[in-house]
Amino acid sequence: MRNRPAEPAIACQGVGDHALLATRPQLNEKLSAFLQQLMRGPSVLTPVQREGIMAAVSLSNQVQWCYGVHREACFALAGGQDEAMAELSDHAFGALGAFSVMVNNGEWDARTVDHAKEHWPDEALHDVAMIVGAANLLNVYVEGLAARTPDPTSNEGAAIYKAVGERLANQGYG
Repeated sequence: MRNRPAEPAIACQGVGDHALLATRPQLNEKLSAFLQQLMRGPSVLTPVQREGIMAAVSLSNQVQWCYGVHREACFALAGGQDEAMAELSDHAFGALGAFSVMVNNGEWDARTVDHAKEHWPDEALHDVAMIVGAANLLNVYVEGLAARTPDPTSNEGAAIYKAVGERLANQGYG
């Protein structure tokens, strides 16, 4: 999605944020625990909705790795692409989606907030803001260090995105 150097900024083996995090196990453990709680812990948002937000923010930020992995996790959690799209196209979730765009762009709009609050409790807005923040942290991490990322248009690359997304869906972030 962006112009990237051929090699990562730091020495690491593998692809994506997982390869980068492996170079700092003590940070990986804490970040993974936070992400597990945020993305799979108790929430008024389903895991499908949370992964959908993570994917949408990453797409908006043009970070192919994070977009592809979280999209595939969303599809796997829902039982397929059609099922995920059905859950994410719900009118009430649309209000939350607009709120997530507002948070990601940093452009406060009272009407967007009020519309989201018509459909969702404060807990949902809190979780969305945290998911947007986590997505941005991971997006900057992956892009800032130029993590190796497979070409999603190749068969091999598409298989890697799918496998990592399914692993997130089945095993979580731990």
